[in-house]
Formats: sequence, C-alpha cells, structure tokens
Amino acid sequence: MQTYSVGLWCDWRNYTVPKNGLISKNADGIVGFGEYPYDVRETSSKIRIFSLSVPFLFTQKFGKKSKSSFSLGPVVNFNVRGRINNEWTDENAEWEQSIKEIGQRPVTVDIMGILKSDGFGLYCKYSPMSVLKKKSENGVENPQFHSLTFGLFF
Repeated sequence: MQTYSVGLWCDWRNYTVPKNGLISKNADGIVGFGEYPYDVRETSSKIRIFSLSVPFLFTQKFGKKSKSSFSLGPVVNFNVRGRINNEWTDENAEWEQSIKEIGQRPVTVDIMGILKSDGFGLYCKYSPMSVLKKKSENGVENPQFHSLTFGLFF
C-alpha cells in the first residue's frame, strides 16, 4: 500500500566546531570560523538554528499486515531563529556569548528517508542547502556547510 503524508515538527539543530574553535560575526555581519585569541581551558562554540519543519513523505508499506514501510521525501524548514553561542573558561571565570541575527536562510529543504518495522525505525536526513545565506548583507561570502543525520525512533 502507498500513502502520502504531510506533518509539522519543531527542529533544533546545533552545528559545533572542534575544541578551541570559535564561531563569530564581525561588524560587517560576516560569520566566520577561527580560534580563541587567548589561552582558554574549556570551550564550546555552536551555531543553533530553530526551525518549524514540514515533511512531505511518500510511504510504501510492505507485507500483508503493513508492519514494515519505507518513506522518502523533502522536508521544508522555516528557519525562524539563528544564534551563535560561545562558552569558554579562562583562569579567572566562565564566560558566555550569544550572537543574534547571524544571517540564516529563511527557508531550506532537506531530503529524508525512513525505514520502519514493528514500531522501530531508522532515519537518514541530508541537508543539501547550507543554513547560512551564501553572502552577507555587504556581499561577502559566509561559510557554507551541509549536514547528514542518522537516527532511531520508536
């Protein structure tokens, strides 16, 4: 049996740089990657994107009782909030920094596949579009990156 479905979910994505890496935004609004300019002990630097996501999935069910299925389709993400969050510790204190208006794309599209059997599922989602706009307001290019996600659900 074949079905089509549409849904709605909230998605909170975190893109993290390696230890001692830093994500920042300069005065021209350009997001960039670098390193902390001074000696720190512990660091965390993330781009956080909150989205309302709408999946459009085609599902093919297998077997007479339809307990197994495969789904595939696009997921449209309305990226309503983007921030950079930096945290670090030096010899004196713990510090936090939150940067708003990072120039995320308002809409991105992902491709998602789901394999499900007896209430247990595996999914894979690929994001071919970077969450940051290709160019900042003054025309300089922002970093572009893509994500590949695997997961389980019950």
